[in-house]
Formats: sequence, structure tokens, C-alpha cells
Amino acid sequence: MVLGSWDRAAHVYNTQTGAQIGTLVHNERVYSVKYSTDGHTIITGCGDSTVRLWDAASLAPKTLPLRAPGPVFLVFMTAANDRVTALTGKGLSCVAASSRGHCQW
Repeated sequence: MVLGSWDRAAHVYNTQTGAQIGTLVHNERVYSVKYSTDGHTIITGCGDSTVRLWDAASLAPKTLPLRAPGPVFLVFMTAANDRVTALTGKGLSCVAASSRGHCQW
């Protein structure tokens, strides 16, 4: 389980024990977190206008942060795990190829 937080991090927990197993550090509040449908990627949306993709097993970044034109409040990944969509504070959606780590507005 992963929870976004106003302490500039997303906290990852073991669902069986409840123990925290990691922290995904950001520059601002984390407003949105999702797992990919295959469970291999964690997607975070942050107040620093970034979407980040993390390896769910190692908790390491999978790409450089994806820049958005405003704070990111919602993140989604397609069922095929090949595209990320983000809703920003400016109401725009970003569609990014998750394997390439770039954004198209």
C-alpha cells in the first residue's frame, strides 16, 4: 500500500504487517498515488508540478520526473501500463509514454 502525504513523501507499507517499508521523497506535497495494474510501478503526482514513476519492488525512480504546467492532483495509468495521464491544477491532462518518460500536452 502506498499513501501520499503533505510531508513531501509517499509512504509505502507492507499490507500484511502494516510496517512501513519505504519512503518516496518529493519536493512538495504528494497529492495522488496509484499502482500500475501489473503492480510493477508506483505513480505519484506532486505539488511541485511533477509526475514520477517508481519501481514498486526497489522503490527506485524509473524515469526522470515528468514536468507538468501546474501541481498534479490526480494520476492514472492505462490498463496496458503504457501511458500515464495526469490532471493538473491548470485543468490540463498530460499523456506520457511511461517507458520513455516524456510528456505531451
